[in-house]
Amino acid sequence: MKLITEITIYIKRGFLPHLTNEIYKRGFKLQRLTQIESNEETDTFVIDILYNNSDKFKGLIDKIVKHDNNFKIKSIKNPVEEKLLGGFLNVSGKMPL
Repeated sequence: MKLITEITIYIKRGFLPHLTNEIYKRGFKLQRLTQIESNEETDTFVIDILYNNSDKFKGLIDKIVKHDNNFKIKSIKNPVEEKLLGGFLNVSGKMPL
């Protein structure tokens, strides 16, 4: 099953190719790459990544976090999961149902 995750990330100028290379190297598909902000040192992008292996995706996130001088993750969202959460009825009492 293919999963999609939206990442909002600050990228130091000149390091976008390093991130896209890492995404493709892991066999993921870059579905969307949109620049939403820019300043003198960093650019802010929204990236949609399509993948089918959660462990490899976690490895990508770990690698990004490891290089915090060049990349800083602002948010990670799963749009499909968010849509599903709004469609279910959650009921609880003494025991969750």
